[in-house]
Amino acid sequence: MSREVPEDFSRLKDFFTGYTTAANMSNADFVQFLSTYHKKYLAYLTYIAELSVYQANALLDRLSQKQFEFFAESCSDCGLALFDAVNGNYKAARLLLRSSIENYMKAIALDADTTIDQESSVYNLFDRVKAVSFFSSSRDTMNLFTAIHQEYKELCRDVHTASVANMIQMSALNTFPTFDLRHANALLRIVKTLVSSYVTLLTLKYNAHYHSIKYVNKEVIENAVIVDYADLINNK
Repeated sequence: MSREVPEDFSRLKDFFTGYTTAANMSNADFVQFLSTYHKKYLAYLTYIAELSVYQANALLDRLSQKQFEFFAESCSDCGLALFDAVNGNYKAARLLLRSSIENYMKAIALDADTTIDQESSVYNLFDRVKAVSFFSSSRDTMNLFTAIHQEYKELCRDVHTASVANMIQMSALNTFPTFDLRHANALLRIVKTLVSSYVTLLTLKYNAHYHSIKYVNKEVIENAVIVDYADLINNK
C-alpha cells in the first residue's frame, strides 16, 4: 500500500490535534462579528427555551410538540451556522440558514395547516404558509414573511452555486480556521434579518405568552425584536 495515504492521514491528525480559533480573538472585526451574531442567536435561543417550558406544561394549547420541535430545529440550524462561520466555513453556514427557514416555515404554520410538515416542495411550502390566516389576514406579518422568503431566495443561489459570488473555493483543510470580513458581514446581514423576523413573529403569534416572560429573559429576547413592531406587539 502506498505510504502517501497513511502519511497524509498522520498530518491530518496533527492538524486537528492543534486546531484552534483562538488567533481570531485578537481580530477586532472577528470579535464584533461574533458579538453581533451571538446577541441575535441568544435572543432566539432564549425564546425557544421559554416556549419549551410552556409547551411541556401544556400552557400553550396552540403549540404542539411537533410544532415546537420544528422551531427548535430552526434555532439549532442558526447555532450550527454560527459554529461554521466562526471557522470560516461561510457557505456551509449559509446552507444551514436556508435549512432554518424551511424548519421555521413549517413550525409557524403547523397549527393552522396540520400536514404542512409533509410538504416536499419548497415552492408549495411557501405558498401554503402564506395562505394561513396568521399571514394572509395581516399586512404586518406578511411583510415579515416576505423578508424571510427573500432571504431564502438569495440563499438558494448558494445551493446551486449560481455565480462566482456564491463560491468559497477553499482548496485545503489547513485553510481553516479563517476569517473573511466580506463573507462574514454578508452572512451577518442575513442572520439579522432572519432572526429578527423569526423572533418578532413569535412575539405576535404567542403574544400573551410573550408578555408573561420574566424580565431577565424578555430583555435578552428584545435584542431581536424589530422596533417598528413594538406598538403592535404591545397592543397599542
